Amino acid sequence: MGRPPTTASCGSAPSKVRWLLPDARGLPRAYWWLFGATLFDRLGGFAGVYLALYLTGRGGLSLSVAGVVASMQAIGGLLGTPLSGALADRFGRRPLILWGFALTALAWLHVAVAQGPVHIGVAVFLAGLAGAVGRPAMSAAIADVVPEPDRRRAFAAQYWAVNLGFACAASLAGWVAQVEWWLVFVGDAATSLLVAGALFFGLPALPAPEASPRPDAASPRPPLTAALAPLRDARFRRLLFASVGTSAVFMQVGVTLAAELRRDGLEGDYGWLVGLNGVFIVALQPLLVRATARFDVVDVLSAGCAVMGAGFFATQLCDAAWSHALAIAVWTVGEILCASANPVLVTRLAPTDQRATYQGLFQASWSAAALSPALGAWAMDQLGPAAVWTTCLVVGLACAWGVRALR
Repeated sequence: MGRPPTTASCGSAPSKVRWLLPDARGLPRAYWWLFGATLFDRLGGFAGVYLALYLTGRGGLSLSVAGVVASMQAIGGLLGTPLSGALADRFGRRPLILWGFALTALAWLHVAVAQGPVHIGVAVFLAGLAGAVGRPAMSAAIADVVPEPDRRRAFAAQYWAVNLGFACAASLAGWVAQVEWWLVFVGDAATSLLVAGALFFGLPALPAPEASPRPDAASPRPPLTAALAPLRDARFRRLLFASVGTSAVFMQVGVTLAAELRRDGLEGDYGWLVGLNGVFIVALQPLLVRATARFDVVDVLSAGCAVMGAGFFATQLCDAAWSHALAIAVWTVGEILCASANPVLVTRLAPTDQRATYQGLFQASWSAAALSPALGAWAMDQLGPAAVWTTCLVVGLACAWGVRALR
């Protein structure tokens, strides 16, 4: 069993409101700077929310071309995160985090002025690449400054901040676009630059990546070689496959879930039903993290994979808005369990001098599942909805079994 959080019991809190917020008490000052940077940057993350509407509206692209251009952002993230993780292990977390925010601001301004499908596609690719620069360094920095017993609480609170910020940005992006569309990109860029400035002056010194005692670590490897080095770790490969599998299941929330709701005559309810995912995360994550704190992260992650698969499988049993809402609640619980356990387990598997490299390659697995919506749509069209949702259950259970073997 994993050790419980080292902070005081939540039951002794004078106010029940604390149960609705992440339990991040007792975490170091450096962590709070990273948490605040994540939350504030996501609050101003208008560009990612507005991108699809911009491409088909102001960008003047057809729906099919816009889909290809939008996928360039995922490709940029897929290529950028492993390399930036290796660079963060070599040069330190702080430079990559600061450059990540600064380059992201410049990249979204570039998207705003890009003209024509090719130019816009290149700009969106660079935006995905820039957004990947600081993410592995941020995760590794949290692992560096937070003691092992408290890491799951820390990563869970970070994920809660991401979803809260995204939910607010999604609500504000439409209003900002109605004022002036270019304010979406300028506002996003300004937020990233403000975060970079605040971290430059306020973020306490971060621990340098520890030197490895391994004899082969004496001479630094080329960045690309170093970025792919974790693939030689059999346990990490198993975790990576599980992440690709659960990411592929989760991405069915797009095209295939929309098609299922259309079959049930609920096409007009798609927006608010999918929006419940963010509401459930903000409301339920603090409670679930506390309730599962005494369990090892391997058990938590295994349960999350199975619950996510079961939630999507239940979609085929739903025919009303309320029943779809229940199914969404189920797979959101699985998502919460996975999101709070994954980065902790990656940190546990990684050598101390390769934490950012492992985090970068792991984060690339999310982008590696980018083809799953197209596969799900094809399967629904050719094999029927039951095949899609049953496959989600099978994949979820297979990932749960694979994670259990990490013991």
